[in-house]
Amino acid sequence: MLTGEHILCVTVSDWDGPRRGRHHIMQHLASQNQVIWVEKALYWPEITYTPLSRFFHFLKPPPEPVPGLRVLSPPPAFPLLDKIRGLDQINGFILLLWLKYKLWRLGFNPTILWCFSPYAHQLMGHWQDALNLYHCHDPFFELGYPRSEDEKKLCRKADLVFTVSPRLVDNRRQLNPRCFAIPQAVETIFLNQTHPDMPEDLKPLKKPLIGFVGVISSLIDLDLIEHLTDRHPEWSIVLVGPVHHLEMTPQERDRWARVARQNLFLLGGKKKAEVPAYLYSLDVVICPYRQVMAETYITIPLKFFECLAMGKPIVTTPYGGDYRGIPEDLYAWADTYEEFVAQIERALAEDNEERQQKRTAYAQQNSMSKRVNQMANYIKQVRKEKGGA
Repeated sequence: MLTGEHILCVTVSDWDGPRRGRHHIMQHLASQNQVIWVEKALYWPEITYTPLSRFFHFLKPPPEPVPGLRVLSPPPAFPLLDKIRGLDQINGFILLLWLKYKLWRLGFNPTILWCFSPYAHQLMGHWQDALNLYHCHDPFFELGYPRSEDEKKLCRKADLVFTVSPRLVDNRRQLNPRCFAIPQAVETIFLNQTHPDMPEDLKPLKKPLIGFVGVISSLIDLDLIEHLTDRHPEWSIVLVGPVHHLEMTPQERDRWARVARQNLFLLGGKKKAEVPAYLYSLDVVICPYRQVMAETYITIPLKFFECLAMGKPIVTTPYGGDYRGIPEDLYAWADTYEEFVAQIERALAEDNEERQQKRTAYAQQNSMSKRVNQMANYIKQVRKEKGGA
């Protein structure tokens, strides 16, 4: 375990936004270290969908949402990066100067620069005592993102690279030999549950409850959801989570705003502490991700391990997830809409206590504490190789 570190974490997420693996990692580390979480600078078009209060976060003192972790919100960045040459360098320089000033005011000297954002390559090397770490949670250059060259620069500059999938390692190890896979894991809050009560907004719904709990983004296959509601009108199809408009096209946003089925229930976002009860109350948990991403999006969703921890049967589309090493009897895989329906029918008919216990036991083997200890060992190893403490 790492202790006594000053970790500067540069992310692509707001702390109060949808919970991702990076949130869990940093909250875990904050228990024995000092962490500063740097949120993503607002760009166009994010500004058009963002509450006005978020726009001015950079003017406020850094909040401490959990002990040991403070949040910094950078000032808004210049837009039109893909149209005006050099603006990304200017934004990076402004962010560096702003961070230097903020950290000086806080008396914070980073010992680890932990980057989740590919834009952070311009920050590496500016804190002499810091180990530079890139943690790849998203397949930026596999998906051909416009700034994917920045990720390659980040890989080359980093002292150490982590990825959430062995398949992501394959490409990045060509840029940096110190590259290791750290798969997603499940937080303690999901491992310590014992039969939580059904939430009030689920009680009136007709059983069985077939549902998804997580961020509703452009990755969710709405056509598949509508197919389930039409094929089995006696099922209650439940979607629990915020609709993340920023990742949707205008057409997708309009479809989600207009979707209506008698047996489809969109219950909105929930507090972190409430999520286990929703998962536990479902009869079958679905991961209805769009198959168009299957060949390129190559990480197992964090939600997969949270569902296992609650012992629930899981039916998933391929999603491009790298399921190597996960026993096939812990989940069901469906390539087509009809197979997806059939796998849910099978799970409803065949699930039992023995299978539930197997899922929970596997989740226990993939806890966040074990993942953090694994990362700590790699960090210590790299420091030893570099001649550090």
